Amino acid sequence: MKIAFIGLGNMGAPMARNILAAGHELTVYNRTASKMEPLARLGAHTASTPRAAATGADVVCTCVSVPAALWAVAEGPDGLLAGMTAGQTLVDFSTVDPGTSQRLAEMCATRGIDVLDAPVSGGTAGAAEGTLTVVVGGAKEAFERVGPLMAAVGKNIVHVGGPGAGSTFKLINQILVGVNLAGVLEAFVLARKAGLDLNVLYDVLRTSAGNSNMLNYAVPDHVIGRDFDGGFVLKLLIKDLDLALQMGKDAHATLFLPAVARQLYEQANLLGLGDKNMTAAILAMEQLQGMS
Repeated sequence: MKIAFIGLGNMGAPMARNILAAGHELTVYNRTASKMEPLARLGAHTASTPRAAATGADVVCTCVSVPAALWAVAEGPDGLLAGMTAGQTLVDFSTVDPGTSQRLAEMCATRGIDVLDAPVSGGTAGAAEGTLTVVVGGAKEAFERVGPLMAAVGKNIVHVGGPGAGSTFKLINQILVGVNLAGVLEAFVLARKAGLDLNVLYDVLRTSAGNSNMLNYAVPDHVIGRDFDGGFVLKLLIKDLDLALQMGKDAHATLFLPAVARQLYEQANLLGLGDKNMTAAILAMEQLQGMS
């Protein structure tokens, strides 16, 4: 397949690399041109605009940080939509709100272009290893058509409904990430104040009812190891919770816990930790507790 991949951030770059390694012909575009160079050395073509990348591709993939960034690469004379024609498929791996996914699908449907909202979970490690979970909204026929592409980036690939369904599933997942992480961090701040051995506590918790994926992600390397660089950054978790809270408002559903968790993450962001790993929120908790 001829694939265009637009957006080579922490998730997009390893995903694009796996697509190339799977034998697909790949053209990449990124606003910061230097991020295209490692893929070019591996054999990918580079494009000067999203439009140039999308022209002639079987599938156009996007992986950007926020809805505004998606529209920035999609619209306008140099946008990817200007280079797409009937019969092509647009796969958006970004985490955006379902309204954005539905609007994009409606715009493209009038031109004979299929759109799949396909946000991913599994972090940068999953992106590098090609083991991401991908939840996909859109036409089932388009989903089946891009099977070889999906197989290059993920292991758990699920079609969950029509346009916007993938984005809805992902934001619900992000609610659980944000709330669970806040609970883990607060529990370990309390444990420090109580004078517990954090390594022993972790060993006990991971075989107890309080065990979770987020406990196992956050504690060994970040809470105990104090490594707050790399991985999923705090400001993107805030963005995802904002999208989830807005989704709740649109559905007339009151969401208590993600709103409280977001306050913690915003406090950490105000301390200048927005570009750190999301687990760096523990530093804000510790500061509030007068701990070094």
